[in-house]
Amino acid sequence: MRPNYRGLLILFLLVYLFTPVAVIQWFAATGLCMLLLGYLYVRSILASLRIHRRQMSIKTYRNQRTPVTLVVENHSRLPIPLLAVIDVAGSLHSDGMNRHVLSLRPRERRSFTYHVKNNNRGRYLLGPIELRLADPLGFFSRKVVVPLSGEVIVYPELNRLDTLIKDGVPSGTMRVKNPLYEDVTRFRSLREYINGDEMRRINWKASARVGKLHVSQYTPTISFTGLICLNLNSEDYAQRGRYHAGERAVQVAAALVRHNLDRSQPVGMITNGHLPDARVLKGFIPPGTADEHGVKLLEFLSCVEFSTQAPSVMSMLRGRIESGTVVQYVGPRLSDDDLLRLAAEIGQATQVELYYLPQSSGSGAASHETTKSSAAAASRVLPRVRVFPVEDYGSDITTAAEGITV
Repeated sequence: MRPNYRGLLILFLLVYLFTPVAVIQWFAATGLCMLLLGYLYVRSILASLRIHRRQMSIKTYRNQRTPVTLVVENHSRLPIPLLAVIDVAGSLHSDGMNRHVLSLRPRERRSFTYHVKNNNRGRYLLGPIELRLADPLGFFSRKVVVPLSGEVIVYPELNRLDTLIKDGVPSGTMRVKNPLYEDVTRFRSLREYINGDEMRRINWKASARVGKLHVSQYTPTISFTGLICLNLNSEDYAQRGRYHAGERAVQVAAALVRHNLDRSQPVGMITNGHLPDARVLKGFIPPGTADEHGVKLLEFLSCVEFSTQAPSVMSMLRGRIESGTVVQYVGPRLSDDDLLRLAAEIGQATQVELYYLPQSSGSGAASHETTKSSAAAASRVLPRVRVFPVEDYGSDITTAAEGITV
């Protein structure tokens, strides 16, 4: 009870006990009963009121309005004439729609939905939930804080990676023209036997059916595992435009995840960025192809941040490069020392793709010359390397038309 109602209760008791007039005593007794019933009413309602979230963890994208639904249940035989529900939205924009007023009949269940939005990727918390209610006469009002938390994970922009690769090792399971890479699990057609064909390629059943020797042909494909190396060491970025460059790096990494998984290629990720919740995420995710793996990578990219005095992402590659892996570096331009360190960690047989972020807004010709010089510097150390300068415009992640292949 609040102090005001305690005073009112004491007043009614004094009037009832010390006033000899029966009518006044009757009014005082009625007031006492109303106070007591109101108090018991609120206590009963609080004991039977339940609230929960329809989704404890919500996934969404930047600048997208996302619904958040709360479900309120009245398990009592008494109605609730007025109930105010306030869900704390934290850093998410809710336009004030996270506040709702409703009434509940006995044994009724109701839900209400509001929308949240955020312009930045990350992991955002919802809750706690604040409930405010009162008895029908308004004598007693209670404010209850329910520690029911939820989370909204805002993914980075999942754009298309616009690259035109005409040579070198492609990323993903892709068809190629070279018959040396025929996949015997992908039957394509039959053709007549030509002198010099291997005996094991003869399709004996088809040959017996048509009366001539025929050999099987298969679709030539190649598949390589992709390992995205995301450099988020703040000391490697220019101070001017550092935040924008870091967000662009995360967008490129997300585009590479989509690019690889769309081709059913195993893809993993390693980064030297800071992860706020290290219990859930680690700096290295092994390659995988399942849809759940793609979600895990996007959650990884949603939470990763800049780090200071972090180890070089090159040193984190030690012991994690398997045969046939395509290393996809995303970050600022690598120095000669970093290229030497990368060559020492991955060996000479690994394909490398360098996705360099723009350092300045120079002209197109100057940018192309910078790309050529970067490719020349990389080719002196890495025999199998392609350099892709990331353009700093547009919704999609655009690289140079063919990259610079050395």
